[in-house]
This record gives sequence, C-alpha cells and structure tokens, in this order.
Amino acid sequence: MSQFTQLLGSRLGLEELVEAVEPAPAEDTVLDGSDTVEGVNSEVLEATAEVEQSEALVDELQQGGDTLDEVAAVLESAIKMDGGLDPIAAKFCKIAIESATRKIGIGSTMTASLENIGVGNAKLQATRVTLENIQEKLKGWWRALVTAMVSLYNKVKAMVASIFDLLPKIKERAQALLKAAGEAKGEAKEPKFKSNLVSGLRIANALPSGADVIKGMDMLAFHGLAVIGAKSATANAAILADLSSVVANLGDKLDQAKIDGLCKTIFDKLVSRAKEYGASKDGNDAKYGSDESDVKISQTYIGGVVIAVKSPKSLKDSDGKAFPANRLVRQSGASLEDAFKGEKAIPDGELDTLTLDQIKELAKHVVDLCTTSMECKATFANRDAERAKLTVVVNKAIDAASKGTEGEGSGELIKAVQSGGDALQTYWSKAVSFESKFLGYVTKTMQAALGYGTTSLKQYGGEAAKTEEPKKEEAPAA
Repeated sequence: MSQFTQLLGSRLGLEELVEAVEPAPAEDTVLDGSDTVEGVNSEVLEATAEVEQSEALVDELQQGGDTLDEVAAVLESAIKMDGGLDPIAAKFCKIAIESATRKIGIGSTMTASLENIGVGNAKLQATRVTLENIQEKLKGWWRALVTAMVSLYNKVKAMVASIFDLLPKIKERAQALLKAAGEAKGEAKEPKFKSNLVSGLRIANALPSGADVIKGMDMLAFHGLAVIGAKSATANAAILADLSSVVANLGDKLDQAKIDGLCKTIFDKLVSRAKEYGASKDGNDAKYGSDESDVKISQTYIGGVVIAVKSPKSLKDSDGKAFPANRLVRQSGASLEDAFKGEKAIPDGELDTLTLDQIKELAKHVVDLCTTSMECKATFANRDAERAKLTVVVNKAIDAASKGTEGEGSGELIKAVQSGGDALQTYWSKAVSFESKFLGYVTKTMQAALGYGTTSLKQYGGEAAKTEEPKKEEAPAA
C-alpha cells in the first residue's frame, strides 16, 4: 500500500485503506572521515529522500483536487445547459476523475454512475449523482491537503535536525585538518591525483583547479548562506504576514474585488521574491521553468548549481481566466538546479594537489561555514510558531466564510478562502523545504571540500586526526 493511500485514507472516509505502519528503525550512522562524498551522513540522505517523497505526495493531492474542481464545474454546466452529460463527455469525465484519484483508488466509487449513462432523465440523474460524489469527496480534500502539509513539514524538520547533528562533526574534522596542515612540511609527492569529487567541486563545466575550489567555497560562504539566514527569514515572514492579512479580510460575503486583490498581492510578492535569493539573471524557461512560469537564476555556485526562482508569468491563463491564489503559488518557488543541464557532463578526473596554505584556507572556509550554518538553527526553530499562526488565520477565515453558507455565492467564497489558505500553506512549505535542501547542499559541499583537502594532505605524508562523534545537545531543563 502506498504512503499516499495511507495519508488520505483516514481523511476521505476510506478507513478500509488505512493500515498500521510501523516506522522503520533508525540506523546508527558513523561519519567515517572518508575522502569522498560517501562520507555524508546517511541519515541526512534518507531524510532528504523522504522530504522529496512527501513533496511529490502534496503535489499529487493538489493536482487531483484541481482536476476534481474542474470536472465539477463541467458537470454543473452540463446539468444547467444540456440536461446532463452525453456519453462521450461522460467518458472523458470518467477518465479525468480516475486519473485525479488513481493514487488512492477511489475513482470507481465516484464514476459508477457514468457507466452506460443512457439518455433523457437517466443521464441527468447520473450526472447529478456523479457531481454529488465529487462534492462530497472535495469536502475532505482540503483536510487531506492540510494533513499532507503537516506530514511534509515533519519530514523537513527531521531532515534539518539530522543536518544540525552532523555539522559539529564536520567542523571538528575541518579543525583537525587545519591543525594537521599547519604541522605538515615539505613538498607534495604528486602534483595531481585521481578523484571522484569533480562534479561536487566544479564551478564551470570543466575540471576545477585548486584555486577554483577555494574561490567557490569563499563565494558560498559570502553569498550562499544569505538564503537561509535571518535576512531571508525576515523577508519570508513579512510576505506571509501580508498574505495572511488579505486572507483574513475575505470576510463572510462573496466580494470578487477582495479575491482579485488576494491574487494580485500573491502575484506581486512572488515576482519580487527572486531578488531575495540573489537570482537576478534571466533563466531559460524551458530548462528551469515551465509554460506557466518565468525563471530567474543566481550565479553558479560550487558544485555547478544555481538557485532558480520561478514566478507566474501572468495572473490569467491563456484563455483569460484568472488563476486561483493557490495555483499562482504552485507555479512559483526556488530550487537548486544543475547549471549545466543539457550539456555533456565532465567525467571524474585528476585534481590538483593543494598546497599546504590552500589546505588551511579550505579548512578555514569549512569551519566558518559550519559556524554560520549552525547559527541558522534559531531560524528553523521559529518555523513551528509560523505554521501555528498560519493555521489560526486559515481556520478563522474558513469559519467566517462558512457563516454565509446559505447566501448567494457562498460556495465560491469558501472555495476562494480555501484557495487562499492553500496558497499560504504552500508558500510557507515551499520556502522551508527549499531552505532545508540548501542547507543540505552546503553540508554535502563541505564534505566534498574536506575530502579534497584530506587527500591533498596525504601527498605530504600527513593525515588529520579522526575525532569522536560529538555529543548531541541536551534540551535545557524545563
């Protein structure tokens, strides 16, 4: 049974799909100080993979809900205009519904009435029954989406916790390397050595020199950590505060001007967000974006990656229909991308043996990066409070909208409020997820840099002393 089925079963009235799942036992991991990227703590890699899986589940749920909304609109139109679906239209709706719900296997329960749809009153009744089935499931879809967001955040928290547990060990290794390089003497036995670290240390699509690697680490320390520092967190908090205010003000009566205002506010915030991530260059939309998004990219960081920030191209689709608030947010977001996507990859080859001074400089960069990264722990610790505030805002807005459920346009109002709530949760989730992945990238890059420095040091007959695993910080007494 898929994780997606487990997630949605309890939220969509499908208890028969829910089974008790025992969590996999945590593995004991040891950072062995090896000189390859394989030395990265496996717990971090596993946590990262779980974050990506949860993101895929959230995307699937969001897209499925969008599809069911669109099918419901078609069915409503058919009931009003044509007395129900004709056999061909029924077939297409059946395919759309089953596609939207294929991960949880409920398509057949929602489309049974569309089989052999018939004519006259029979097709009208079949269309009404299908519409009622969809509307019933959509009531639970919002709750399922909130559940999926919470699950994703918990996976992100686990990933970030594993990284912060790893950082002290990396710092100790860097300090040991710095000390050993300071004590070493003489000349390197070989000017170059074979390495599988090339892809993790390049800046251009070519073999990096020692000077290139040090420059790349310096650039990462100077520019890159602004992505997850206090400045970025403050900017995100300000955007969420503005959007929360607009959602909270939607009220208990349908006001299209307020809904349009929400979408315009979201659009403007998303378009301006790229600057905060240092993404100021036009990117190739086909390479990094999509048909609905523009993309800006940052400078190329060590490891051959860029920060690509997508934002919606327009408030409206190609037919002139306004995108809902949540769809605008889904068209946006920051990601780490291969700067040389589509180009021929460079094979692993020989790296220059670093001089002793270069080894020390590289080790210092890693020490400084670890220190700065660990200072970001407070930023991530504030995420729980942010999420709690968003939940309060969204729930209050939905409660207010529900007061007008008997009035004209109440359905559209509730849909708009849920879309705004989804937009808030999605924007927050995307920001937190990206920042955690960027921190993971920094950690992996530091490991690669240490591997380069350690192997270079061996050319001088030296070796950094291995260090014990650092003790985890104990929670302060209550």
